[in-house]
Amino acid sequence: MLAGLWAKLGIAAVVAMVCLISLAIIARNWSCRERRPPRDPKLVTLGPCKVLSVDGGASLVIDDSRRSRKKGDPQGRTVILDFVSVPDDPEWAKVARNHLAGIAGQEVIVQYAKVRRFMLGSETREVDQEVEGRGPIIGVVLGESGIQCNMAQVESGYCDTTADAPGEYQSAKKKAALAKIGIWSK
Repeated sequence: MLAGLWAKLGIAAVVAMVCLISLAIIARNWSCRERRPPRDPKLVTLGPCKVLSVDGGASLVIDDSRRSRKKGDPQGRTVILDFVSVPDDPEWAKVARNHLAGIAGQEVIVQYAKVRRFMLGSETREVDQEVEGRGPIIGVVLGESGIQCNMAQVESGYCDTTADAPGEYQSAKKKAALAKIGIWSK
C-alpha cells in the first residue's frame, strides 16, 4: 500500500515538474520577441557619383558634387572600402585594382557612417566624416550594376578582410581561401 502511494506521488511529482518546466520555457519564449538590429540613424548615402579614378584594390576617387570646391579644382574625394585590405604583393594589388575598376563601373553609390569610432590605445575617439568634406570616406561602395564592391573584392579573393570585418566578410574570405582563388591561390 505504501509503495503504491509513493509510486503515485512520484508520478505526480514528475508530471508537476514537467508542467513547471514547460511553463517556464513557454513564458521565456513568449517574452523573447523578434528583435530587429538597431538602425544607425547617422548612415549617409552619397550618389550616384562619377568615378574619377580607381587608386587601388580598396580605394577609389569620386566626384562629390555636394562638397564645395574652389573653381577649377579637379580633385575628387577618396573613398576607402570598409572591411577590405589590399594585398601587399604589388602584382596582386594591381589585379585587385583592375577588378575593382571593372565592378565599380562609371558611377557608384557610397554608404557610410557619418561618425566613425576609432580606438587609440585605451581611448575611443569619434571622427565626423562629413566635417567640411575633409579626409577620405570609409564606407560601402555599390557599383553601377548594384553589386557591393567591398564584398565582391573579398569573395573573388582579390582582397583580404580587416580584423574588425563582420562575420559575412570573414566567411567570404574563408570560402575564397578554401577555393584557393585570387591571393589565396599561392
